[in-house]
Amino acid sequence: MATLIHLIIPDDNPLGIRTAEIPSKSLRAFVVPRALWKVAANSMNELQHSGVYFLIGEQNEEGLFNVYIGEAQNVLDRVSRHVSDAEKDFWNYAVCFVTSDGSLHKSHAKLLESCLCRLAKTSGRTHLHNGNAPQTQKLPTSDNITCMQFLSDIQILLPSLGFPILTLLSKNKKQKKYFCKGPFAAAKGIYTEEGFVVLKGSLTRKEWTPSVDREKPIREKMIADGVLEEANANSYRFTRDYKFPMPSPAAVMVLARAANGWHEWKDEQGKTLHENERFDAST
Repeated sequence: MATLIHLIIPDDNPLGIRTAEIPSKSLRAFVVPRALWKVAANSMNELQHSGVYFLIGEQNEEGLFNVYIGEAQNVLDRVSRHVSDAEKDFWNYAVCFVTSDGSLHKSHAKLLESCLCRLAKTSGRTHLHNGNAPQTQKLPTSDNITCMQFLSDIQILLPSLGFPILTLLSKNKKQKKYFCKGPFAAAKGIYTEEGFVVLKGSLTRKEWTPSVDREKPIREKMIADGVLEEANANSYRFTRDYKFPMPSPAAVMVLARAANGWHEWKDEQGKTLHENERFDAST
C-alpha cells in the first residue's frame, strides 16, 4: 500500500532543515544539520515537546552509519546540549520526532528509545554510540498500541528522509539469492539498490592471498567488530548480514583472493550476477 508523506523545506535548501509528516498523523520528523541547529532552536517551538531523536554521522569505511539514539522531555534542550558535547562529535544531522499535539509522552519516548536501539542494533547498518541499552518500559495496553504506531511511522519516515538505519539489510526475503563458493568458502548474498549484502552464516576463507593484502585490514576490523567469527580451522563465519558497496569487494572478502564479483556470484541456476543484472542480450 502506498504512503503519502508531506515534506517541507523551509528555506528552499534540500540539504538544510526539513520537516516531514504522514497526513492525518500527529508525528512529525525534523531533520536539522548540526551547523543549523541554532537556527532551528530559534524557530521550531515544537521541538520543546517530549520525543525521540537520532544523532547521525557519516557512514564509516564499512558503510555503517554512526548513530546515537536518545529521548527527552524537551528534545530542543537535550539536543542543544549535544551540540556542544565534545564526546559526541561524530554527528552532522539530528533527526527529531515529536508530535504536533504533544501526544507523545515521556513514557512513550522511553519505550520508543528502547525499541529503536534494538532495531538499530539488528539492522546491520549502524555503529551505535549508545552505552548501556535502555530499559524496556511497561505501559498500559492503550499506551503501548499508541507507541507502536509511533514506531511504525518512524520506520516509514526515517528512510524516506535518507536514513535507512532501522531497515534490515536483507529485509526482502524474496530477493534472488546469489552464491559464491571456493576452497573453505561458501557464501550467500543478495544484490540490492544499496550494494551487495553477504548474509549471516556465510563462510569466508581464512588463508589470505598476498595479491589482495590491501583488503586485509578491512577483514581484521570485521573480526575485531564481531562481524566475522572463527567457524573452523580454515574459515570465518559472518555473524550478521553485512553490506559491501559492490559485488567484487564482497567476493574478495569471501574467497580471500582477487575476484570479479559480477562473475563469482551466481544464482541457483548457475547464472552470474553479470548475466542477470548487466547483460543485455539485444546488444
